[in-house]
Amino acid sequence: MIYQGKIVWHGQANEIDCSNNPHVDQFIHGREAGSIQVDL
Repeated sequence: MIYQGKIVWHGQANEIDCSNNPHVDQFIHGREAGSIQVDL
């Protein structure tokens, strides 16, 4: 996964639920609040 031009996580698709990465967790669970910020 890339965030702000940097690779923040890589691995097998079946490992994504155990990534322990706040960016990945927010993204795969579709949460609005978290470490990923969107500039509007």
